[in-house]
Amino acid sequence: MPDRWIQKTIKRKSRKYKPRGKGALTAEAERHGMTVSQFIKHVTKNPDKYNKITKQRVNLAKTLIKLSKRKSKKSNKTKKSKKSKK
Repeated sequence: MPDRWIQKTIKRKSRKYKPRGKGALTAEAERHGMTVSQFIKHVTKNPDKYNKITKQRVNLAKTLIKLSKRKSKKSNKTKKSKKSKK
Protein backbone atom coordinates (compact mmCIF):
# COMPACT_ATOMS: atom_id res chain seq x y z
CA MET A 1 0.00 0.00 0.00
CA PRO A 2 2.68 2.63 0.80
CA ASP A 3 4.08 2.35 -2.73
CA ARG A 4 0.81 3.32 -4.44
CA TRP A 5 1.73 7.01 -4.63
CA ILE A 6 4.44 6.10 -7.11
CA GLN A 7 2.01 4.21 -9.33
CA LYS A 8 -0.42 7.13 -9.28
CA THR A 9 2.35 9.58 -10.15
CA ILE A 10 3.52 7.52 -13.10
CA LYS A 11 -0.01 7.02 -14.46
CA ARG A 12 -1.00 10.68 -14.08
CA LYS A 13 -1.82 12.24 -17.42
CA SER A 14 -1.01 15.61 -18.93
CA ARG A 15 -3.41 18.01 -20.63
CA LYS A 16 -3.28 16.04 -23.86
CA TYR A 17 -4.25 12.84 -22.01
CA LYS A 18 -1.00 11.07 -22.69
CA PRO A 19 1.09 9.58 -19.90
CA ARG A 20 3.40 12.30 -18.70
CA GLY A 21 7.09 11.70 -19.23
CA LYS A 22 6.77 8.11 -20.37
CA GLY A 23 10.13 7.15 -21.88
CA ALA A 24 11.54 10.64 -21.44
CA LEU A 25 14.53 9.57 -19.36
CA THR A 26 15.39 6.79 -21.80
CA ALA A 27 15.14 9.19 -24.75
CA GLU A 28 17.36 11.74 -23.04
CA ALA A 29 19.91 9.08 -22.15
CA GLU A 30 20.00 7.93 -25.77
CA ARG A 31 20.49 11.51 -26.98
CA HIS A 32 23.57 11.67 -24.76
CA GLY A 33 24.78 8.33 -26.09
CA MET A 34 24.39 6.45 -22.80
CA THR A 35 22.27 3.75 -21.27
CA VAL A 36 19.76 4.75 -18.62
CA SER A 37 21.94 3.49 -15.75
CA GLN A 38 24.98 5.35 -17.11
CA PHE A 39 22.90 8.50 -17.51
CA ILE A 40 21.60 8.21 -13.94
CA LYS A 41 25.17 8.03 -12.63
CA HIS A 42 26.24 10.93 -14.84
CA VAL A 43 23.40 13.20 -13.71
CA THR A 44 24.00 12.26 -10.07
CA LYS A 45 27.66 13.28 -10.37
CA ASN A 46 26.93 16.46 -12.37
CA PRO A 47 23.56 17.81 -11.17
CA ASP A 48 24.40 21.44 -12.02
CA LYS A 49 24.52 20.61 -15.75
CA TYR A 50 20.88 19.40 -15.89
CA ASN A 51 17.53 21.04 -15.35
CA LYS A 52 15.13 20.37 -12.50
CA ILE A 53 12.86 17.98 -14.42
CA THR A 54 15.74 15.74 -15.50
CA LYS A 55 16.98 15.53 -11.90
CA GLN A 56 13.47 14.62 -10.74
CA ARG A 57 13.22 11.89 -13.36
CA VAL A 58 16.58 10.51 -12.25
CA ASN A 59 15.50 10.51 -8.61
CA LEU A 60 12.27 8.70 -9.50
CA ALA A 61 14.21 6.11 -11.51
CA LYS A 62 16.55 5.53 -8.54
CA THR A 63 13.55 5.09 -6.23
CA LEU A 64 11.87 2.61 -8.58
CA ILE A 65 15.08 0.62 -8.94
CA LYS A 66 15.43 0.40 -5.16
CA LEU A 67 11.81 -0.69 -4.77
CA SER A 68 12.14 -3.39 -7.40
CA LYS A 69 15.26 -4.74 -5.69
CA ARG A 70 13.43 -4.86 -2.35
CA LYS A 71 10.48 -6.68 -3.88
CA SER A 72 12.71 -9.22 -5.57
CA LYS A 73 14.52 -9.89 -2.28
CA LYS A 74 11.20 -10.38 -0.50
CA SER A 75 9.91 -12.75 -3.16
CA ASN A 76 13.13 -14.78 -3.00
CA LYS A 77 12.79 -15.09 0.77
CA THR A 78 9.18 -16.29 0.52
CA LYS A 79 10.10 -18.84 -2.16
CA LYS A 80 12.91 -20.21 0.04
CA SER A 81 10.65 -20.41 3.09
CA LYS A 82 7.98 -22.27 1.11
CA LYS A 83 10.55 -24.79 -0.11
CA SER A 84 11.86 -25.37 3.42
CA LYS A 85 8.33 -26.07 4.71
CA LYS A 86 7.81 -28.89 2.20
